Amino acid sequence: MLVRPPQYSDESAPGYALRLAARNGLERATWIGNVDVSPHERLRCCPHCLAGARPYWRNAWLNDPPICHQHAVWLVDECSRCHRALTLNAIHHERCRCGAILSESPTSPVSELALSSLKVTAPEMLTWLGAFALYGLKEKPLKKREDRSVRRYSELLEAGATMANEWPVSFEVLLELWQRRTGSSPSLLNVVFPGLMRRIRSAPDPSWKARLLATLSAYAERSRQGDRPILGRNTPRITTVAELAKRLNMRTEGVAAAIDDMAPEGAMLLRSGRRRRVITAALEDRLRANVKARRSLSHAAAYLGFSTERLRLVGEEGLLTASPFGLSQEDIDTFETNLIKHASCAQLSKGDRCLAHVLRTVVTRVETGPFLRAVMAGDFPLRTKSEQGSIAQRLYMRIKDVQAWRQSQQVSVGIDFLSKDEARRVLKLKWEVLCHLIRHGHLRTTERRVGRRCSEVVLLKELERFRAIFIPLSTLAKRSGICAKQAPSWAQSAGIHLITGPTIDGCRQYIARVPQSDATLLSRDLN
Repeated sequence: MLVRPPQYSDESAPGYALRLAARNGLERATWIGNVDVSPHERLRCCPHCLAGARPYWRNAWLNDPPICHQHAVWLVDECSRCHRALTLNAIHHERCRCGAILSESPTSPVSELALSSLKVTAPEMLTWLGAFALYGLKEKPLKKREDRSVRRYSELLEAGATMANEWPVSFEVLLELWQRRTGSSPSLLNVVFPGLMRRIRSAPDPSWKARLLATLSAYAERSRQGDRPILGRNTPRITTVAELAKRLNMRTEGVAAAIDDMAPEGAMLLRSGRRRRVITAALEDRLRANVKARRSLSHAAAYLGFSTERLRLVGEEGLLTASPFGLSQEDIDTFETNLIKHASCAQLSKGDRCLAHVLRTVVTRVETGPFLRAVMAGDFPLRTKSEQGSIAQRLYMRIKDVQAWRQSQQVSVGIDFLSKDEARRVLKLKWEVLCHLIRHGHLRTTERRVGRRCSEVVLLKELERFRAIFIPLSTLAKRSGICAKQAPSWAQSAGIHLITGPTIDGCRQYIARVPQSDATLLSRDLN
């Protein structure tokens, strides 16, 4: 029959089983029946308490935090000699199975900061904070917090106490450290701090949860003033592009493009293709100032006498600095000065036309930029008519000079096609005759993209083929010494096949098919 000493009021159930086994000379406490403790449960003890006159295992040692408040030390849960966990199977009442005396185990004092922090903050919250301070976000901090060893618990609680004492600076230092590891700017909150919001929502203390969210929000808001702004729905509400556009009385697309132009580092592209932009008060002030100093594209076009599309091409060429807000008046005046600086006030000749007419009838949209560069460089003799009207109406030049420039441009840039009007001038045909030839398949055209439009053009190879096969009858008759009036009857008697003409199909110009034997000779003569 077992000797059963009385159990102390603050003695734990496993501690009483250990003392009961020791009094009865049993090797293991689990040999005593009705012990409601797992044989593998980790036990804790205070060596200083076990070294007293009446050693026994206290009930308080089973609770968290594992501290002996009487001696202000951390409890011991493993043997200092064999490093075996203290369980009912591994220890006797006052010693380990390896023979080590538990009362002689070294202890670690609890810091004053940790003791004072425990008076105002629950230990679960301190270990929660300590897990993030020690292991960060990517090291699964809350999972490591589940380790119930005293060594790990003491590290977590001490780190959490330090963090709570230095709040909010300590948390902001961690946020800065975690953000630097991402190396991206700007970024979404969940990208910079993966899983942080989910973990904050699991914080054991509601008051601390609110403090965490407030500190994170303040940090995210301050980040928008630096080079690594934090975006996302979890951050404090910011001004949207639509709201800013409404305040500036602008289109949303224009404001978005202006932000990307003025602060390209303040936007990021999401996987969905959408862009998130950072809008600060300073950026809004800059946008507002630019709006006041700018002129719209339509206003600038009317002022210069250009079409809006032409002026847009001028901006794309780099001759005018355009932005989503339009053009600055200073840039517009500089552009006007550069156009007119080589002009003189000489008498206008018969072939002179104003710049507006030249752009409308001669220069294609694709050639707008190079042509205006040539005008600014003084490649054309320029004259001015008066001081009234737009620059496009006051500036005059000769059509022949512009046409010669266009032909040289086409050769220099390697253009392999001509517009139908250019082909008409090269072949010396009337416009109705050219359309008739195209309509009947004698001159083939193709579609090419010219600028932003798809136009019907004549390839240079096709032009050479046509010139080798067909020729105006007037040119052929002149080469043979026949007058124009006798040319139709001469062609008929000479067996020359006419494909167009007033007496053939009503066309206004006779076109003849060149005999195959004379094709090479005629081509050389025409060239």
